[in-house]
Amino acid sequence: MNAAAGWVCRRCLLRSSFPARSAAFVRRQTTSASPNSISSAVLKRARAVAAEHAQLSEKLVDSFDTRTAKKAGEAAPIVAALQEWEKANESLTELRSLVNDPTADAELRDLAADDLPDTAAQLERASQTLTGSLVPRHPFAHLPCMLEIRPGAGGSEAALFAADLLRMYQAYCARRGLRAHLVKYEDADGMGDPRGSDAPLQEAILEVDDDGAYARFRCEAGVHRVQRVPATESKGRTHTSSASVLVLPSFPEGAGANMDFEDPNSDYFIDPKEVAKSE
Repeated sequence: MNAAAGWVCRRCLLRSSFPARSAAFVRRQTTSASPNSISSAVLKRARAVAAEHAQLSEKLVDSFDTRTAKKAGEAAPIVAALQEWEKANESLTELRSLVNDPTADAELRDLAADDLPDTAAQLERASQTLTGSLVPRHPFAHLPCMLEIRPGAGGSEAALFAADLLRMYQAYCARRGLRAHLVKYEDADGMGDPRGSDAPLQEAILEVDDDGAYARFRCEAGVHRVQRVPATESKGRTHTSSASVLVLPSFPEGAGANMDFEDPNSDYFIDPKEVAKSE
């Protein structure tokens, strides 16, 4: 009697159905993307960054340079995202080719058809990750920050809303394990301690000391508006009030000491010729 056939997993069975690739196989680069995947411009930009990252890595092998290492580190997430996208795109292309191949085994075609939705979803996630990785990082994103909160239009209700915002940011920092403390707190009575004071808030400055806090909170900057029935409203009318939030990066002491604005290799150097061209 013949021995029972060994069990083969579904993914291995699919892979075995694809034509074998030689060791000298070279993937042809193209700027065309899969439908509903990613734009050709984004893909072209990502591949340009990947090529630049390869050149920077070769330079670092010969001689280490802080500036070169910094650029290579900034490009690394884009390279990783591009590799994930290409892997998912290749898998989806192979599955579609197998499904549309009339000479392929019917069972394999069914297995490939079942895997198509998951692979397409994986490609979509990889596309979003790649697109997000190409968004330029804010130059101050790594710094701590300060949040300045002031009431706007709306009278006492606006002051209460500003106090609610302050407590919300404090609760968020506590929940996320961020180090935050009040630099300034002033209410209508001129008190500097929020504890035990029921007076409307006039101004508050909250400092978050953790690195990267500015990246977390910078999108909170602006005017916040609320429409609600205040606790002090006896007739049940809806009031509209607002509060302003200003978010500033916190620079360490002496942070500008090493900034050489005359060095052409500095990130802060401005070429007068480029300024003249723009004018």
